[in-house]
Amino acid sequence: MYVVHQLTNYLFSYRFLATGESFRSLAFAYRLGRKTVADSVYMTCRAIVNRMMETQMPRPSEAAWTDIAERFWGRWQFPNCIGAIDGKHILIQAPKKSCSQFFNYKKNVFNNLVGPGRCRFKI
Repeated sequence: MYVVHQLTNYLFSYRFLATGESFRSLAFAYRLGRKTVADSVYMTCRAIVNRMMETQMPRPSEAAWTDIAERFWGRWQFPNCIGAIDGKHILIQAPKKSCSQFFNYKKNVFNNLVGPGRCRFKI
């Protein structure tokens, strides 16, 4: 029974991370309390960070920062730059009852996608 319960915790934690669904909705779907879902998601995220942070997102050394800044300077002539953020307006069909949430100054309905970038076009 414990293994099934632990598996269920991971299941709705990953569902929350993938969809951004509310704790209340997940609690209803899995017939659990909202606090139980929130605590389980928090514990799962904490375990992921503790286990994977150093291997998947290592903290760069000073030499790595310098190397990144030199690559930006060599490719784009931006001094002391270690990263970039760019955005793109995507024309969409407005969701029902969204009022002016996606409306912009050009009188079109847009969604803005923003993403980080590296010197070598990796996203």
